[in-house]
Amino acid sequence: FGVRNKVDYKESAIYISNMSQKAEFYSQGIRLHWGIENRLHRVKDVQQNEDNNKVKENKIATNTSILQTQIINLFRMNGYKSLKYANERFANKVIPSFELIYKTLRI
Repeated sequence: FGVRNKVDYKESAIYISNMSQKAEFYSQGIRLHWGIENRLHRVKDVQQNEDNNKVKENKIATNTSILQTQIINLFRMNGYKSLKYANERFANKVIPSFELIYKTLRI
């Protein structure tokens, strides 16, 4: 339940399994999945516009995604809570970017 673009919405999901477990077991797995989705993939989609990446070559797309994840990790390891701010601070700044990498590797 929620509001998107001033319009109410309700989203339902159905999960099917061949395992016989209690609902709490499945709930933990589902929450873990969505935690990863919200912490990493949403950031890559929103901040780095990954969903609009037009690269067709699979290896290039994979390598680009890996580099984007490493950049997110680098910013987080250095205490940047706002990835938008970190992206703006280091965009097109080669020397400060390498200094951040070097500082992180020495930790």
